[in-house]
Amino acid sequence: MKNQSQKPKKGSLTVYFRSLAQIHDLTKETAPDISRSWINTEFWFSGLLSHSSKPEDKPLESPISFDSSPQKGACELIELILRVVVYQASKSDRLPCGKALGELKPRELTDYAKRMFGYVKSEESTNPLLLRLFSFHQAKASSTGYVARFLADDLFDHTCIRILSEDKPGKFEPVTAEQLSWLLKTYESLFRRGDSQPIKDPPQFDSSVDVVLEKYCKRLRENWEQDCETDTKREQLCFYVEPHYSLLPLGMHFRDSNPVGGDSGQRFEPVTPRSGNTKELVALLKSEAGQRICIVQDSGMGKTIFSRRVQAYFSTTESWNEFYNGKACLPVRFATQDALGWPADFKRAISDEIQSDCERHGIDPNQLTSTLLDAGRVVLILDGFDQFGPDEVTAASDTLKTFLAKTGQHCRVLLTSRPYGVEHEVNPLFLYIDWRYAQIDPFDVEQQYQYLTQLRPVHDELKPIEQLDLPEPDADLPGRRETLWNELCKNNPRIEQVTYAQAKKIDAELDAWLDATIEETQSTEGATRCERLIDGLKKIAPQYDQISALFQSPLLLKYIRNLAEDNLLGSFANRSELYLEVIAHETKRALPTLRWRFSEEAPNRIESIVSAAGFQMMVDGRSSKGGYSGRVWGEREVRNFRKNVSARLAESVTDEEWEEVGKAAGLAYRGVILSSTQSVFGFRHRSMMEFYCGLYLAQNEQRGGWALIEHDNKENITKIECVEREVLLDRANDPAWMDAWRFAIEMPATIVQSNPKILSASLSVLFLPPKNGGSRPTKLMFQAWPRFITPNKEDQLPGAEFVLNRFRGEFQQLMRMQDQNPHPGFTRCRGEIARMLVENFAPCPNTNEGFGIFRMGASKYQNEFPPHRVRVEKFEMQTTTVTREQYRLFDPNLETIFAQSFERVAPKNDEGEVAIEFTNHAPVVCVSWYDAVVFSRWLGGEYALPTETQWEFACRAGHDDERELFSLANKTNVEKISTREVNFDPSRDSDDYRDDAANNKYRQCTVPVSGNGDPLTDDFLPNAFGLWHMHGNVLEWCQDSYSHDFYLDRIIKQLQQQEIIPNHIVKSATRVQKLEMIKTHVDKMVFTANLNDSVGSLRVLRGGSWFNDADYCRSAYRSRDAPGSGDGTIGFRLCRVIVLPESSSS
Repeated sequence: MKNQSQKPKKGSLTVYFRSLAQIHDLTKETAPDISRSWINTEFWFSGLLSHSSKPEDKPLESPISFDSSPQKGACELIELILRVVVYQASKSDRLPCGKALGELKPRELTDYAKRMFGYVKSEESTNPLLLRLFSFHQAKASSTGYVARFLADDLFDHTCIRILSEDKPGKFEPVTAEQLSWLLKTYESLFRRGDSQPIKDPPQFDSSVDVVLEKYCKRLRENWEQDCETDTKREQLCFYVEPHYSLLPLGMHFRDSNPVGGDSGQRFEPVTPRSGNTKELVALLKSEAGQRICIVQDSGMGKTIFSRRVQAYFSTTESWNEFYNGKACLPVRFATQDALGWPADFKRAISDEIQSDCERHGIDPNQLTSTLLDAGRVVLILDGFDQFGPDEVTAASDTLKTFLAKTGQHCRVLLTSRPYGVEHEVNPLFLYIDWRYAQIDPFDVEQQYQYLTQLRPVHDELKPIEQLDLPEPDADLPGRRETLWNELCKNNPRIEQVTYAQAKKIDAELDAWLDATIEETQSTEGATRCERLIDGLKKIAPQYDQISALFQSPLLLKYIRNLAEDNLLGSFANRSELYLEVIAHETKRALPTLRWRFSEEAPNRIESIVSAAGFQMMVDGRSSKGGYSGRVWGEREVRNFRKNVSARLAESVTDEEWEEVGKAAGLAYRGVILSSTQSVFGFRHRSMMEFYCGLYLAQNEQRGGWALIEHDNKENITKIECVEREVLLDRANDPAWMDAWRFAIEMPATIVQSNPKILSASLSVLFLPPKNGGSRPTKLMFQAWPRFITPNKEDQLPGAEFVLNRFRGEFQQLMRMQDQNPHPGFTRCRGEIARMLVENFAPCPNTNEGFGIFRMGASKYQNEFPPHRVRVEKFEMQTTTVTREQYRLFDPNLETIFAQSFERVAPKNDEGEVAIEFTNHAPVVCVSWYDAVVFSRWLGGEYALPTETQWEFACRAGHDDERELFSLANKTNVEKISTREVNFDPSRDSDDYRDDAANNKYRQCTVPVSGNGDPLTDDFLPNAFGLWHMHGNVLEWCQDSYSHDFYLDRIIKQLQQQEIIPNHIVKSATRVQKLEMIKTHVDKMVFTANLNDSVGSLRVLRGGSWFNDADYCRSAYRSRDAPGSGDGTIGFRLCRVIVLPESSSS
């Protein structure tokens, strides 16, 4: 792919041929009148015509000379254009030449014309037929003509010629293949044979085409408007709220959006204007490279509704005027959850959409489809790419890629998917097609309130937002941010020269922090707009602060609204509990309509059938036609599906029961089951299928039992396993199952308590070694861990001790191994690697003291301020980051899954080659925070990630003076570094932290970390505690959640605990006021180290990497990223608890 940031040196030319006299004049050496035949032209068409380009985008006024011999005249060019275009059109029934001239370079093009056609002499004539062929366009005339348009990129290696007809001045239409053939025949008749007999009028772009498109689009508009205006109990679009959108930077792939250096805030950039109406949607669709937009978002964020919204928008005259100069377009939508799914032949499927309308007007739908595709007037909307099973995704990707590369190269495409659907490193659909990645932003507080109050509020005390006396939104927020930043700089000489724009690039969370500071200032004058709205939301959900993330999802907000309208909204704490409330409500409403309504077991029976159906559908998702769409179509498919579900239950399900299930679960709003008939069974939303699958994993009545259990003599569980262990093990690391597993993990005690062994058996599979070449499901393992270890032993799942001991026993078994030969995939014996791993730890501090005190923080950035002294209890730190061969013991497949990333950052010798002796000792990368945490637990209870305080203490190793920015061996006052001492990027601006006196070299990769005489590590030295590469090489995860003001909050909290600062003063204080409060205490006191375990979406990263500049590598620099992120710059090292005698730590 070319670098799109480069400005092309050559571009588009449009040549108007107006009359025979004009064509004849082109063969002369000079042609003053030719200037009227070129418009809006800034570039050269090398070898054919040239002119003096002007920077202004205006018609040229100066004469254009024909700088070569008459043999290279326009007549040859015209015939060349027509012959090539007609030839290409006859092969593929479409207009653009595409590759037809791809191999012809500019200089060859004229020679080609000369060899093929020679020189044609023409007499001056006023033949009216020629005027029809190339009409002369006067300023006030409305005559029409044909236009030859040259399209080329900067290197002319994808040259394209298109013929357009001008039906109105400045309004162009693509011509059909039949029109092209007529054009060529007319040309040959006039110029080759000299015929003067009348020629039939050219085939026209029938006006009835617009009628066809208008009728098609009218139906789309009416369907959308009907759903928005009436409460259909389906999507509840009558409560539709326009979302906000964000875009990844142009050219960034979604899989690369995990930011190097952890600046997660720089991934997605908000679409402007932030209007919350159609203008924002238009801005998204018109974004640069917006011909291919991929919406990537998690479940329940409205991707399907958005796809319908876009289709409805492109059916309006507003969109036609905005995008197509007033011409109607053809918006076509395909969804995996529909009966037909995505088509195997997109062109045929698009044609089928308009076939009935075309037949009524005598138009060939295939020809019309070709014309619209070539004109770029087709909008292709594809929903649910992630719902393809593994057996279907390759075929679907190849089909779409081929279509977009050929027939559909000019159409606008919008595709939706969950993140895992587009993250694969080798899917050609996302490797070779330039997509602009976007997301639907989570609902903010104002959107949440608007959804719950528009049309009719869900609570008597909730007034519509326009009736509230609220502070006006801050229209000048960007200006206030910059003003606040400038004020802060005045008080800090270290940053007074840093502009607001520069600071934003350095600190991705700057705007969020400034906004919070602005709100703090406003709060002294009264509640902010956001706080007032939150107070309103708490009237229906008092626990809003704990579950605010659930209110950000449009789907979950719809469920919340349904319950709140009937005063049934309970105190749910997570998504599973919310779904349970929704289903109980829907089933209760439906019971009076059922035949077996008087049965007390009816609700339980419905639940058993539907949960077994959800589980079976997820199991079948890998191979079934519907994938993970949550739908089964066709009588035979439904019959087999029902048979499999019945086989899972204690008793068979009758056809009558299946019909009753459809009524009970789907009657109210059809919120659960879309349909349950002989020919279709489907869930209303994929997440509902995933919930029922999770419910089945937590409680089921499977025939033959679910859990295999062994007891000792005292009836204690000594073994617990799942009877379908192999089925679940194959899906433990399947991203399509992630939400189903999460639902199971979140199931409340009320669901589990009847038989907790079922959930224990299900979750035990997560802790087994991975199967099918997948990686360990560490995020799910981390989330499931509290179900096995709880403060109250009675609350933990049965068999917890067996499950966790078996998991940790894997490493203990490796420690005992005395391999004679290396295991496949290793160059050393695994036992030796395991033993060396636990041996390479060093005490911190390296003295006999049981604790250490050091100065933490710096004055450079706000998130490093204020510096303060902290006491740290003695611990041990791993001397190196975890290496690739060490992590391979835990997860042998990670390096295969991220092979390209590992290859890219692997250490290389002087010849630039990767050697195995280097890679084994290289730091493991592409590891998430979950990977690091679960790896530490795998080793044993005494291992963990270091806290942020422990990490900085170990990094400084006694060097904590304000001038000691780096800690290298026993050097003091180190303010600059070189690549001889630290593996970093010296090419970046680093605020004078780079030692320019040294011969710096950017390695562009990691280096081995062993420090045992490796050729690539001889120059590196450990710090005073014996720790290697605390600066640079790879960023290192810490335990803590990231908080911008963690240091200030720690100090304030401990001063409150000691009653030095009264609580009531702190509550209403701004950040500036808090800093003033602590000024007299911060240098006099020693504060206690604590873990920042506050709820947050980011985790701390420290140390900088091979990719970062020297500033990132400072001891005090704080970075962060989402816990699920991982790239070629991120690794980790562990710490180990030291149990000391009481006297040693006093």
